[in-house]
Amino acid sequence: MHFNIAIVVATTALGIHARPQDPILPLTPFFTKQCEITLIEWTGGIAPYGLVIVRDGEVIEQFSNIPAAPVNFVEGIFPWGTNVAAGTEVRMLVSDSTGAVAPTGLFTIMPGVNNCTLV
Repeated sequence: MHFNIAIVVATTALGIHARPQDPILPLTPFFTKQCEITLIEWTGGIAPYGLVIVRDGEVIEQFSNIPAAPVNFVEGIFPWGTNVAAGTEVRMLVSDSTGAVAPTGLFTIMPGVNNCTLV
């Protein structure tokens, strides 16, 4: 898979809110633990969004039609039930309705609880 990437330095943690025409900028999650909820964050793009989890170049999970503001969450945040084994290195790809795609950096799943079905 090949992806065109536009990277802009911005973060929702600093209160910078993206305009719809801004490119997608996903934030690489840290402290991602097996079988626990990870909040995936991004700015920019145009809803609805898609999210793909990739391990060793293979798609292992995908979500589509994520609205601008999922129920009970703010715009640009998606709760992911981290069903990937500890020690696994993954990357996420966020896409928007225009077809733009942007990846996170690689990150490693840390040990957590063992109460979920792993992919």
